Amino acid sequence: MSLYERILGVPWVYDRLRPLVVGGFDLSRIYAWIEAGKDDIILDVGCGTGHAMKHLDAFRGFHGFDTDERALLRFRQKYPQSNVHLHARVVTAPDIERLRPNKVLLMGLLHHLSDAQAGLLLRSLRNANTISRVITWDTVYVRGKYSSNLLAWLDRGRYTRQDAAYVQLMESAGWQIVHPQQFCSGNGLALYFATCLTPNAITAFTPVTTKAA
Repeated sequence: MSLYERILGVPWVYDRLRPLVVGGFDLSRIYAWIEAGKDDIILDVGCGTGHAMKHLDAFRGFHGFDTDERALLRFRQKYPQSNVHLHARVVTAPDIERLRPNKVLLMGLLHHLSDAQAGLLLRSLRNANTISRVITWDTVYVRGKYSSNLLAWLDRGRYTRQDAAYVQLMESAGWQIVHPQQFCSGNGLALYFATCLTPNAITAFTPVTTKAA
């Protein structure tokens, strides 16, 4: 791991400095798409320091997977709950089958995965007959948006894509994409791409606004 990657991986940089540079993130509308309830088993792949916990009102069980042990240590310190289970490794298809989640978070994950890795994960989730909803959020390359594209290039994730490439990965894995959205960070410098994925089309959905509040 390079010095650059080690610095960006420090929890303080991830939690404080990065949002400060781009004027903050208002992800509440996106997390609302998951519609978490007291009976849900939530799988968070790439859970980091536990940002999702700020937006989940209730759940029966939460399973977070991440390969960054520093981030998981910070997560455990902030949220020492008995129904929160953290795993310091890559999630696998047998994990998904064993845990039987019904809601899945892939927040800031897919731009860290190659097409082969992302496709394998998305297909494994699609093959699980318990999952009703998956939420994604990633850096994105947009033609003519030079400042945003530079920030995306500087991200630790090496696989930032254009939105059409993300869509192709998701549809190839058999997911229905509900209202894919591009939206800005608080100061407008950075663009991101968010989706809600379902096994089948749904008709009632409230899309995210295109500008973070």
